Amino acid sequence: MMANMPPEMMEQMPPEAMQGMDADMMSAMPPEMMANMSPEMMEHMPPEAMQGMDADMMAMMPPEAMQGMDADMMANMPPEAMQGMDADMMAMMPPEAMQGMDADMMLRLLQE
Repeated sequence: MMANMPPEMMEQMPPEAMQGMDADMMSAMPPEMMANMSPEMMEHMPPEAMQGMDADMMAMMPPEAMQGMDADMMANMPPEAMQGMDADMMAMMPPEAMQGMDADMMLRLLQE
């Protein structure tokens, strides 16, 4: 179902709807959908949903969406997803979100 959603649907989704997101739903989303992710959507998403994130999805996210990232989300994200993150995204992320980063994530980020 998620694989067939056009990006415009994500744009119209209320942020609170993200509370129902899980890792399987996240991994089924086309990367293009992430272009409409907002900070408010990130704030409402369960941290475990980040387990479905990949580098292509991360690369499509607007930097502003990273304002909704927290340490639990970072800790749940697969290290490979870090390869889609760029300097603008890092600049928008709350500093405390970095508490969820580990060595493998740092290595992947440096490979970006």
